[in-house]
Amino acid sequence: MIGFQDLLSKSVRKNQYTRVRFPYRAYMHLKKAFARINRVVHHEYGPTLAAIIVFGSANTGDYKPGISDIDLMVFLKEGRGVDYEEEKRRLFTLLKDEHASLTYLMSLADLREKMKTRGSWSSYITLVAKDGSTTLSTSPAFERIRAKLKKSVPSLESIITYLDEKDQTELDGFSKSKGFNRTKLLYSHMRRKLQIMYFIEMHKLRFDYHFCLNHANLPIDEKRYLRGLYLAYSRRRLLTRTEEQRYLALARAYTMRIKGKE
Repeated sequence: MIGFQDLLSKSVRKNQYTRVRFPYRAYMHLKKAFARINRVVHHEYGPTLAAIIVFGSANTGDYKPGISDIDLMVFLKEGRGVDYEEEKRRLFTLLKDEHASLTYLMSLADLREKMKTRGSWSSYITLVAKDGSTTLSTSPAFERIRAKLKKSVPSLESIITYLDEKDQTELDGFSKSKGFNRTKLLYSHMRRKLQIMYFIEMHKLRFDYHFCLNHANLPIDEKRYLRGLYLAYSRRRLLTRTEEQRYLALARAYTMRIKGKE
């Protein structure tokens, strides 16, 4: 098992791939929170633990202490007899002071099955791209799965199917979102499409919004709009109705652009 202390300096203070630096207050908060998360999860699962993965704002540099959650994936080597929903509730209680949000708690066998039958672009790039997540703890068993995922590149057909599903739930259902969640939804949706356009054009994986935007073959005014979307997200600002309509139109246009690569 690779320990937290071996990864701390590069996983918190500076992301070695995106060169993201956290503000000092966020760095100190994450340093303390990551140490406790690592300690608690190791205590609960011991040798059964396969990996602890951090993603979201605590990985990208957008983390705000007291506001942001720390998004986690926890994988176990063996999951027979585990009540995952009960375990998630229990970990949520144990890690409530860290504002931990446990997206996945599953066995490695379940992870393999999920990625094989229901794998999403977002899960794939989070686990495979070098800047997609921060590894607090890992094991040879988990790294073998990650290595296999790297070789199992999604087909354009599967990416387009996934995009259509996301357009239906996120764009067609956009009116169901409220408040800042509308800004957050549009930002994460647009980030996904920038990632995919970069992947199709460059045949490489990058998670970072700014990196993918800078390398996108887009008009200058669209890049300016998309930088404005990030600023709204980072400042937790509500978008105006005009801004929302502009970003929704761009999102649909990028789906057509991606489909044109087929």
